[in-house]
Amino acid sequence: MIPYIGDFAEDATIYHYFNTFDSNDPSASVTITNLADTDIYVYKDGSVTDIVTDGASVVIDFDSRTGVHKLTINTAAHADYAIGSDYMVLIEGTTIDAGTVTAGIFTFSIENRYNAAAEDLANVTDGLGAIKAETALIVGDTGELQTDWANGGRLDLLLDAIPTTAMRGTDNAALASEVTAARMGALTDWIDGGRLDLLLDAILLDTGTTLETHLTDIKGGTFSGATDSLEAVRDRGDAAWTTGAGGTPPQLLQSTTIATLASQTSFTLTAGSTDDDAYNGAVVVVTDQSTATQKAVGSVSDYTGSTKTIILSADPAIFTMATGDTIDVIANASTAPSAAAVRAEIDSNSTQLALIVGDTGELQTDWANGGRLDLLLDAIPTTAMRGTDNAALASEVTSARMGALTDWIDGGRLDLLLDAIPTTAMRGTDSAALASEVTSARMATLTDWIDGGRLDLLLDAIKVATDKLTFTDGANVDTNVQKINDVTITGDGSASPFNV
Repeated sequence: MIPYIGDFAEDATIYHYFNTFDSNDPSASVTITNLADTDIYVYKDGSVTDIVTDGASVVIDFDSRTGVHKLTINTAAHADYAIGSDYMVLIEGTTIDAGTVTAGIFTFSIENRYNAAAEDLANVTDGLGAIKAETALIVGDTGELQTDWANGGRLDLLLDAIPTTAMRGTDNAALASEVTAARMGALTDWIDGGRLDLLLDAILLDTGTTLETHLTDIKGGTFSGATDSLEAVRDRGDAAWTTGAGGTPPQLLQSTTIATLASQTSFTLTAGSTDDDAYNGAVVVVTDQSTATQKAVGSVSDYTGSTKTIILSADPAIFTMATGDTIDVIANASTAPSAAAVRAEIDSNSTQLALIVGDTGELQTDWANGGRLDLLLDAIPTTAMRGTDNAALASEVTSARMGALTDWIDGGRLDLLLDAIPTTAMRGTDSAALASEVTSARMATLTDWIDGGRLDLLLDAIKVATDKLTFTDGANVDTNVQKINDVTITGDGSASPFNV
């Protein structure tokens, strides 16, 4: 009978020992000859075809012991050694006691025998390994408990701190001061059905049911975090709302790329209007295709629709624009002319400023030393005027009007304004300070002073009246007084009395 020597793990190395005896005396061991590794054959699962590379080897007369031989099978040598199979090993053509022998030596299997105990022990959840791990934890815990319960250990000290007498009433004054009626009363709020317990129940209802219901209503039936969350809405809004919820803003005339580039001020568009001058005066924003944060802004001076060629008024000079850069053509919302255009318009078309320049030039001549108005002022006496010979003059030359004349003296308010007026032709709004001073109201006042104006006529009347005055005795005015207090006087006022 061929012996079964066991069930082995996959790729295991199997060792088996067998004996040879004398045919005439079965108790006498004899050696074996003509047995080589190639004379060993292994058959799988009853097949009549042996495993070609069987991994078998033999040691005759093991450890120099006659008649004891070791046969080794390396099951990792060939794929035919597989889990769930049985094998038989035989030797062929060997010589024992002058006889040629072919015999089956042993059988074995590879993981083909069910072993419930082994399976239980190998179970990772509650097998031997798990038991060993749990046992190690138990040993650790019990070791820790032994330390804690030892005299002076953590738990031993806790037990020592427990009073040995039964605690009654308020035997412990410290406890009595803490466990007060108010505090114990507050605890009733927390019992089942108490005030705070009911509040918690309401909060739980609001947060667990009501709030969740409302949130579900807010989300709607097709809510998706990827598209409907606040973050997703914000991200979509950053890109879409700035252009009217995904539409094109009316001021954006064209968004395209640069097709060809002749220079930094001349290039063609990939897409654009076919109308000539369609983008004249528009603003272009060019975005660098490599670095989106780099943008250049320019102004279109000319556009050719047939070739889609844009001419910029100047090189933006922010970065070197290239073919493929994104370009947005935006309508110029501002139609305000440039300072140069304003200046040119005033120089060529303004009649009001020309009149002002003429009037101020005339005033400068009239008020110069020896000029017309200067001579009129010089003719006004510096002493107080006496008499009411000219009633019309007295009604015109009032204190208020004479006070106004101080504005025209050297260093006066109006004199300083005249000094501030440039002697060259005034253009545009070159001088902001001048523009704030030379107002329409002030310029209208100057017309009173031009030749034939209201104040000029008054000054002419003053001169006529003052020409009648004589000054023979220094600072006094010569006059012929006829009455004093409505009494006619006689005499010449020198030798003869007045007889008043």
